[in-house]
Amino acid sequence: MITRQHICILIALTMVSSISLAGPTVAIYDSPYQAGQGGEFDALILAPGIDGLPAGSRFQTFCAEKNEYINLGSSYYGRVLTYADLGGLGGGPNDPLDPRTAWLYDQFLNQTLPGYDFSTPSGRLASAEALQHAIWYIEQEETGSQINGLSEPLRTATWNFINLANASDWAQQGTIGQVRVLSLYTDPQFANRAQDVLCRVIPAPGAILLSSIGTIVIGLLRRRSLR
Repeated sequence: MITRQHICILIALTMVSSISLAGPTVAIYDSPYQAGQGGEFDALILAPGIDGLPAGSRFQTFCAEKNEYINLGSSYYGRVLTYADLGGLGGGPNDPLDPRTAWLYDQFLNQTLPGYDFSTPSGRLASAEALQHAIWYIEQEETGSQINGLSEPLRTATWNFINLANASDWAQQGTIGQVRVLSLYTDPQFANRAQDVLCRVIPAPGAILLSSIGTIVIGLLRRRSLR
């Protein structure tokens, strides 16, 4: 017999499973395609890992903020958020991640971003620089005048990425998908900020399973109440 006590326990388990465990240890490294202040950077989740970013996972990332800095090769305490903690030049604390930035990064990870050259080292380096400027523009870390002040072909490539993001379905829907901000700190209390970088999480199978079970059980209870 399914009781309301069972439902309460199930809901509690679902909530616990869906919350990311704070405090992964993250290392940020240089990469062959890192240009100036921005990405591509190499990010490695060391331990203990969090939901969606397990220990040992490695991915390329970009900076969300322009006036926050990291030391390449150093490790940080991190937590996954839907916003930039400090906000950088373009926003205050808890600055929400723009859906256009999320779309660009998602397309980059899928290697389906139009105009991003993955075929040659020099082309990829140039594309990385343009994408970083596009992200900074969207996140209000750079202005249109600053983008126009870039040299060619960097200027055109940057505007192309911005225009693609503006026209994307994510921009119209206001979604960020599974893209998140990985906020980095120098202390486990998350008091001393270092930088906000981008990541894409994978929902934990347990959370998906519990959510499905919860939906089924609630449906059964509703059916019983109608009898």
